Amino acid sequence: MAEGAVLGTAIVNLVFNKGNMASGLSGIAKSTNTSIGSIIKTVSKLGGVGVGLYALKRAVMTVHKSFVDFDRDMHNIWTLTDQTSEQVAALSSELRALAWQYNVTSSEAAKAMYQIYSATFYGADAMKILEASARGAAAGLTDVFTAANMGTTVLNAYGMQAKEITHINDLLFTAVRFGKTTYGELAAQFGRLAGVAAPVGAGLEEMTAAIATLTRQGIATDWAVTSLRQTLMKMLQPTKDLEKAINDFGFASGGAMIKAVGFANSIKMVTDWAKMNGVEISKMFTNVRAVTAVLPLATTAAAGFAKDLQRMADAGGAADEAFFKQTGSWAYQLEILKTRLNDVGITLGKLVTPAITGFLEAILLLLRPIALVAEGLEAIGGPILLRFATYVGTFTAAIWGLNKALRALIATKAVAFLAGLGGAAASAAGVGTAGAAWATTSTAAAGGAAAAGGAAGMSGGLAALGLAALGTAGVAIGVKGIVDLNLVIGQVIGGEEVKGALAASLETALGPLLGGAVFEECSLKDWVGLQQELG
Repeated sequence: MAEGAVLGTAIVNLVFNKGNMASGLSGIAKSTNTSIGSIIKTVSKLGGVGVGLYALKRAVMTVHKSFVDFDRDMHNIWTLTDQTSEQVAALSSELRALAWQYNVTSSEAAKAMYQIYSATFYGADAMKILEASARGAAAGLTDVFTAANMGTTVLNAYGMQAKEITHINDLLFTAVRFGKTTYGELAAQFGRLAGVAAPVGAGLEEMTAAIATLTRQGIATDWAVTSLRQTLMKMLQPTKDLEKAINDFGFASGGAMIKAVGFANSIKMVTDWAKMNGVEISKMFTNVRAVTAVLPLATTAAAGFAKDLQRMADAGGAADEAFFKQTGSWAYQLEILKTRLNDVGITLGKLVTPAITGFLEAILLLLRPIALVAEGLEAIGGPILLRFATYVGTFTAAIWGLNKALRALIATKAVAFLAGLGGAAASAAGVGTAGAAWATTSTAAAGGAAAAGGAAGMSGGLAALGLAALGTAGVAIGVKGIVDLNLVIGQVIGGEEVKGALAASLETALGPLLGGAVFEECSLKDWVGLQQELG
């Protein structure tokens, strides 16, 4: 409130100053500078407090959110099991321990575990899959949820046990090493291939080897997976020529052929049959995407495919090797630090969260009176009041400026010029019938003085009027600047509380002081006195 009073005093000094305009402006400048300095100091202090409170609030809410998110994820897992609350608590401890070993937050681990439980793997098997997925995700630069989702899909599709998740990752990382693909791409795509390959009898090793070969030929990972799917589907639903080839080899169906001799051998046998019988591959595999896979694997890339099959047979340990290489990077170490800090946040959040409700209730109690005041101001047009005070201040200052101009014109004896201007000003300002009549009378009475005053009087009058207009504009700009300063300060600090306090200070000081003081100065007695001087 003190700063607002100083600003208001500076402007009121302008209104009451009867001396030299330049000295008045100088005093206003000093008062305004002092006020602005005080405001800046006050805002700096409030800003420091605001920043501290904001940082505290962010810290509290961060640890609160970490705990709440993890707690929600654990309850989601609980809905999939018949475990007791004690067993779920023990599981949550195991999941949080991963944050200290891998770059996986506790909440991310819980979401992946939900997917593993959904795939009907529980207990120690579920933890084994989760840990292998965390290692695969760390080594392959993907997220643990994607890795766990793919792993459980493949395990279920091939009817494999949980412990074989490591072998799956070894095959994928071997495909990454020798193909033009990434673990993340394979994890996102391989599950939909396994769902078709497993029932047909195509082995994991054959599928991963085929992906490595095809991507090395420039075929994108998703296209390679789709091409292999379509090839398998064509073996199950063969064309007339393909069916004849399958039957000639003594198999009742393409599925039976793949299960008996494998996918790689089946492709080689049917392409050899096509060459011997003069049948184009495109007529045996009419689907364009199927041809995309069959042609390279059976012709130009056949040797590479055979080599990739051998690599898959020797894939043991590939996932662990990739993991240990990746964990030596600074990026991984920083991610580990982040996940550990997140786990500390869960611990702190567990302590803070029970008090959050009471804390928020206390805040609401503090904010309620402010809200009531704001509602009251809103009801009576609070924002309009501030603008109204500014407009009144500017208008009254303008009247004062015109008053000074009239007095200066009288001093220069430019009576006729002043009288004419007085009539026009009175009419334009809506002073009333009496003011207009007075202006007309004054104009008639001052005719002789107009001839005597001459150009010198008019020149002096214009100078005085210009000075008054300059003062009027300065006051208007100053008032607007003060209001704008208030708004800008509020935006810089970023605190609505600071902005509201400054707004209240300026409104309280400027409105009554500026309007009341100036209207008192420009009272009716001044106009009566002026009329007598002119008369």
